[in-house]
Amino acid sequence: MGLNLANYDWVQGKSSGLLGQFASTLGYTELISAARGHEYPALAAFFGSGVSDDIAGIRRELTQMIASHASADVRSTARDLRKLTAGQTKLPLVITNGAS
Repeated sequence: MGLNLANYDWVQGKSSGLLGQFASTLGYTELISAARGHEYPALAAFFGSGVSDDIAGIRRELTQMIASHASADVRSTARDLRKLTAGQTKLPLVITNGAS
């Protein structure tokens, strides 16, 4: 199963709000582990609840993770998630398995 990013439109039942897949279940688990601790508070909160309005914090911390994390898999997953957040204004952002 894959994890997808969605926006407000998806929450309202519009399929256009499903922005795309960014991780497998294993990739998402690794991303969550990488975000634990004090270095990535916006990501930790987003991954903990699955919902966030903090697009600036999420993008900033994903950029930091892409630049500095030791694992190439984590960097790749973070990069994929960051691409999906680009230009998003229909908040909140939601992590979903794609099922309604």
